[in-house]
Amino acid sequence: MKSRNVGHADWTQFYSVRERIVQGAKTGASEVLFVDCGGGIGHQAVRFREQFPDAPGRVVVQDLRQGLPAQAPDGVEVMEHDLFAEQPIKGARVYYLRWMAHQWGSETVTKLLSKLREAIELGYSRLLIHDAVMAAKDPPIYMTTIDMTMLTIRGQERTLALHRQMVEAAGLKFVAIHNPGDGVSECVVEAEVV
Repeated sequence: MKSRNVGHADWTQFYSVRERIVQGAKTGASEVLFVDCGGGIGHQAVRFREQFPDAPGRVVVQDLRQGLPAQAPDGVEVMEHDLFAEQPIKGARVYYLRWMAHQWGSETVTKLLSKLREAIELGYSRLLIHDAVMAAKDPPIYMTTIDMTMLTIRGQERTLALHRQMVEAAGLKFVAIHNPGDGVSECVVEAEVV
């Protein structure tokens, strides 16, 4: 993962975490602030907790058993979970997906997002999809190369219009795209329930 991140902006550099996530977050001991869905060994969950140690709420990384770390990283809980099963954490502040949407076709991603939609709390929770957003016209060559690679496993890189369509097909409302503006880094597509 480290080599893919070289030269890419961290999403917390261009997404206003304090204003959009931390402010207004529930403060009870059992409240969940950040769920890294399909997060593997927890790189993003750990980074989030390190950057916002004073943010209220629990930080959880979810993945299949074989993807999770043997021991929970400091400040992060681990939970075995299949993305296509009912989301056990209801009403978290953020459900975060990184590099997930491009692995599958639109129908499969819609099923995944629909499962998350059921857990999202109206007016409180946010869904953040941190993934590549391919330019509709003249995309960079590295993006088209990744897109061709993903096609071999029935996935695809998506334009903003395709991301929006995917979110709306799952019954979610597209809120915004947060773009680092460097032409290289992944964007954050933000959605919520309606």
